[in-house]
Amino acid sequence: MPQTARLPTDPAHHQRISDTEVQTVPDLLLYLAGGIGLFLLASAGIGHLTQEYSVMTLFLLAIAGAVFLGGSVLYLGVLSGKTNWQAIGLWPLQWQSQWLLLIITVVALLIPIRSAVAVFFQILFEGNLESMLIRQSLLLGNQEFAWFEFLISFISVAVMAPFFEELYFRGLLHRWFRARWQMWPAVFASSAIFGLAHFDSAGVAVSSFILGIVMAFAYEKTGSLWISIAMHAFNNSLGIILAYLVTYLPLTHPVIP
Repeated sequence: MPQTARLPTDPAHHQRISDTEVQTVPDLLLYLAGGIGLFLLASAGIGHLTQEYSVMTLFLLAIAGAVFLGGSVLYLGVLSGKTNWQAIGLWPLQWQSQWLLLIITVVALLIPIRSAVAVFFQILFEGNLESMLIRQSLLLGNQEFAWFEFLISFISVAVMAPFFEELYFRGLLHRWFRARWQMWPAVFASSAIFGLAHFDSAGVAVSSFILGIVMAFAYEKTGSLWISIAMHAFNNSLGIILAYLVTYLPLTHPVIP
């Protein structure tokens, strides 16, 4: 079974950072502009072109995330010599079987907590749940259940987004902060950017910030990006499946009074 990478507290880890990641403040600004900046511009363009929320809008946003977030890691990080796949923790693949149970348990316990916190901050800052409901309608598509729309939503939200977002937010941004700061300041900084990047509503931003902290901590303790990818993917998978069940199950199995 593959061995986990050394913990970030190991001096050898910090030596590897200094050897392979000579990154400056301008590099961080370039990562932010080339990643989140261009993604937000692309998102605005997609919203203008599609005119209304649909699962195809969601899919186009996932493609934009792959191009700009993943592209930033590839071109601004790896190909420029600022980092490499091993330092990021993507390759060689590092995985332990016990991580799966840990991921399922942590994510399942976090869902009600994050949901309650999200609703609280949503009402506190916006006074209603309207923007959160818009996000839900984007995930669900039409009023009637359709397998095609479900699959597009699932691929976009539970497969593409977790991979490219973790590659960017944990593999690139978090490691930039970690090369300079202690663990917790780096965790909070990268998670704050992760939350702000999801600011289509206040509740979602705060919920994403909490999830980002947990995923960054798991990444720190294992050295493997795959554990945060898996955690992100399971969280999104569970979220979209529950959203579809709550919305469409009453339509297919109506309650007879």
